[in-house]
Amino acid sequence: MGAGGGQIIGAGFGEGGGPFLWEGPPYKKYVNLHPAEFDVSAVIGVGGGKQVGYARVQGDRDHALMWSGSAQKYVDLDVASYETGTLAWNTDGKSQVGAGGVGPSIGHALLWQGTPESVVDLHPEGYQSSQGYGVCGDRQIGNLEGNIPCMWTGAAESMILLPLPKGLSHGFAYAIQGDQIVGSTTDGATLWNADTLEITSLGGGGAIDTNGLQQAGLRGVDGDFHAFAWSGSEESAIDLHQFLPKGYRESRALGIDESGAIVGWARRPNMNQQPFVWTPVPEPSSFLALTLGLGLLGLLARRYKVR
Repeated sequence: MGAGGGQIIGAGFGEGGGPFLWEGPPYKKYVNLHPAEFDVSAVIGVGGGKQVGYARVQGDRDHALMWSGSAQKYVDLDVASYETGTLAWNTDGKSQVGAGGVGPSIGHALLWQGTPESVVDLHPEGYQSSQGYGVCGDRQIGNLEGNIPCMWTGAAESMILLPLPKGLSHGFAYAIQGDQIVGSTTDGATLWNADTLEITSLGGGGAIDTNGLQQAGLRGVDGDFHAFAWSGSEESAIDLHQFLPKGYRESRALGIDESGAIVGWARRPNMNQQPFVWTPVPEPSSFLALTLGLGLLGLLARRYKVR
């Protein structure tokens, strides 16, 4: 589901499954984050050594949680005034964003600073619902009404709408790191500059995460989705599916960390999903020539290996 600070988060299905945390590289060991006090739990975001998501007791409402690397080390961020529950979507280690339910299918974007008492309701006037998806420093991003991308700086009244390509009225903002915001519109994968609000099209598909330099996501190829990566332009697109072992028909990239490692999953024809890490590897000679002569081209000058 995500990557950051040498940590990967996700889920296992079946007996012994649950919300998982891998540390690495080489990501050989994992920790099950499921707290014994709850019946159901899921981890959704990771950053700064923290993991966030939600948990619930069967028949009760969801509680936003923040973990610190183990099932026993967590903070319940839930705020009782949100009657249908809360969840935390992402964290940079200091702040957490997510949403709290105020009615059936209606939520308010929320911001925490590590405790339930610190909660700030980011929901702006004039809209029915909002959701916080990403946070980096004093900026938060998310969506209004489910499909209007926006950005906050710590308060509801700070909300600004992210621009969309001419003629479009809907889009999605999924993640922020540094001055980069990524998401999608009906035109495809989209990159915004958080400082200037300049918008860049990355071509078809959707960008799900960014490390501030590169972007990761997915694109439709021959009737299936393939994991894709970019380094700031449509021309830089790389189909990560080509680096997988043979036999996988579908793949998705869902997170990218500071080192450029990309995490996601791929599916075999029997529908079993396998988690993967794509690790960038500089080419010995061409990489050096490119960096000396043309400047660092990031993913364009890299190949990948998978774990």
